[in-house]
This record gives sequence, structure tokens and C-alpha cells, in this order.
Amino acid sequence: MQIFFDENSKQDSSTKGLVTTFLEKIPTLEKALDLPIIIFQDGVNKSYYIKCSIKASIVSQLVDLNAKLSTDDKISFRANRELLLDHKTYQKMQSDALDGREFNDIIVEYSMGYQPDKPLKIWGGQHRSKAIIESASITDRYHGFRVFFGLTTKQRTELALVSNTNISVSNDTFDRMLEETMFGNSLRNFSRSLVS
Repeated sequence: MQIFFDENSKQDSSTKGLVTTFLEKIPTLEKALDLPIIIFQDGVNKSYYIKCSIKASIVSQLVDLNAKLSTDDKISFRANRELLLDHKTYQKMQSDALDGREFNDIIVEYSMGYQPDKPLKIWGGQHRSKAIIESASITDRYHGFRVFFGLTTKQRTELALVSNTNISVSNDTFDRMLEETMFGNSLRNFSRSLVS
């Protein structure tokens, strides 16, 4: 399988190695058809990603709906909101998935840093991913993913915010995400020490 860097992407052997490992471990449509893979690089935060299609049966086993901003911290802030499974919009999405709708541009990070049995950490498309999981045993369709590699905490935070601009993110959530990126748990630990 051929792997190329997009013309706007800086060549990086470490990233190419991560992409190669991902393609060895995760069955994709591109791999099945021996299609070339293009590594893109975000022009703002310089993060690397590929676009690929993965079957629902594979996705349902590998996605982590509770991605963490800091992979080093066991109590890191969870960036994804609670799933709204009773919402009519989600129920329509679930029904569509069961009827064979293919979802695209789900934003994930491939990371073995924590919970290695669930290496696809969802940053954008949490509800679509849940609908895919629930439909996998009935209709095993390919779904489109943008898979990021080797993210820093700062890149991860920006990705989470950019991927979720179409939802109502409260100011408190936004502030907590930025706080954790800049200060880690120091402010939270300080606040807890005052209460104790």
C-alpha cells in the first residue's frame, strides 16, 4: 500500500510510521482495494491525519466515546458531552444507520496511550458513532473517518473544540478544556485542597 504526504504537508517519518501501524492493525476499505493513502496536515495546528472508510463491525469494537484531553492524567477532563439518546434527532440518526445510511467525516484520534483495546478516540461525531455501534450487527456499512495521529494535548483540545462548533458548548466546558490544556490538574487540585 502506498502512503503519500499531501503537497501542503511536511514530510514526517514518525507520522508515516504511525499511519503504517494503523493500516496494519485496522482494516479499511482503502487497504482492501489497495488504494493509496494521503497524509494531510492541518494548516493551523500542524496535526496530521488521513481520510479512510471503516466498516461498522470494526468501528463498534474499537471506538472510545470517552476520549480524554490529557493521555497522561487518569482524571483528565472528558471533552465529549453526554449522549442524548432520547433526543429525536439522535433517534432519527439511529434509525437511518439501521436502514444503511453511511456517516462521514467522523473525527477520531488513533491512540494506544490509554485503553489500547479502544484505539479510535472520538473527537467529533460521538452520536453518529453510537448509532454506527448500534447498527453494526444489522447493517455492516463503511463509514468515513478522519483519523489523526500523534496529537499533543494542545492539538487535541483545539481539535475537540473545532469538531464540536456545531453544538452548544457551554462557556464552562470551553473554559475547563482550555484550563486543562494550559495548567493540567493544578487548578482543580488547588480547589479541592481548599474544600478539604
